[in-house]
Amino acid sequence: MTMTLNRNIVAAIIVFSLLITAYNTYQNPIEWEIEETNTKYYGGAGIRFELQKGMRFNFTKNREKYHLSYMEGYMYRLKYDNETTLPSIVFTWREWEPMNFTEAAKRSYNYSDVRHTEYSFAGYVNTTINEHVFQYQIFNKSTPVENRTGYIGYWNCTNSGRILTLMVENDVNENLTGLFDLFNDTRTTLNCHYPGQTPYSDNELDLPIDIGTVVNVVFMIMMTVGFTFTYMMEGFPNFAHTSYATIGAMVSFYMTRFLNFQP
Repeated sequence: MTMTLNRNIVAAIIVFSLLITAYNTYQNPIEWEIEETNTKYYGGAGIRFELQKGMRFNFTKNREKYHLSYMEGYMYRLKYDNETTLPSIVFTWREWEPMNFTEAAKRSYNYSDVRHTEYSFAGYVNTTINEHVFQYQIFNKSTPVENRTGYIGYWNCTNSGRILTLMVENDVNENLTGLFDLFNDTRTTLNCHYPGQTPYSDNELDLPIDIGTVVNVVFMIMMTVGFTFTYMMEGFPNFAHTSYATIGAMVSFYMTRFLNFQP
């Protein structure tokens, strides 16, 4: 009789809790907000940056006689024939330092300049990237064939022992403000590190799972460990442990959802 009464009481409590939950959910529907971002992380060879989705990047050699590797390489924005008006984004890296901005620009064009190419620079800025000194300027490139303009910068990555350059450029008729916005977005999200390593900054980590999922998994592990220990000691499955966990979960849900309690 007692066992039957206890079971009936537990069943009644569970049903009553489910009814209250259903009523509260109906009266106070939870609005789920899915945050969609228009950006994604690009990079490789120890370089990582965040820009708008839909871009394509490719890796190649830095001059033909150099082998593409973590210590020497060339990464550029890939454009198709119908995308000739898009700004170019170029990264280069090598073990020695460009002596000046002219050398950085030549490297960014992969040493493909034609004869009688002239560079001019203006607006020198000295700032930082991940605690590294980053220098950049506006540049203009004049050739007998075409004229280009944009921003060129370089920095010494002490984490990997490389000198890296960043260039954003386009035709001289394009909006220079738009080029600077693209250059600045790339610069401010840059993260350079040891080749093959994960970025060390917590803000830069891109976890493959949501942190809420990790918390829920930890709770499940705690409940299963307690249930296993009680079974090992008593020799039969004692569901009291999971019942207490369920009651605690319900109480926490109501306090945080309806009483605005933040533990």
